[in-house]
Amino acid sequence: MQPDWQAEIVDLHAFFTAWLAGDLPNTDAVFARCATTMAQGCTMISPDGRLIEREPLLAGLRAMHGSRPGLRIWIEQPQLRHTLGDALLVTYEEWQERAGVITSRHSTALFVAAPGTPYGLAWAHIHETWKA
Repeated sequence: MQPDWQAEIVDLHAFFTAWLAGDLPNTDAVFARCATTMAQGCTMISPDGRLIEREPLLAGLRAMHGSRPGLRIWIEQPQLRHTLGDALLVTYEEWQERAGVITSRHSTALFVAAPGTPYGLAWAHIHETWKA
């Protein structure tokens, strides 16, 4: 049975919404929802082209707690592109609204199997590009 990669994407972005808005307590236990699903060696390429390694990515997210009240994030067009063994390559659109301004990005994620995580997956690589 294939892990529920769509639920992982939606659920983690719901976490980001609540974390960044400050609606969740700023504790290690709560932040573990994010930290445990970022695989060792995880990297992210941000929409502006910066390569961010796992530890700086997590530190930045942790520091942003409560920095974006009223933020709304939603996911559209999730698609499974490839599977190779226990790895899944997916794409989706990430939309954000804050203070009436809407932005969107195309996102690609590489998931690897990770027993013990909420959906049996860990994020190994993320690449985001601003959507025109």
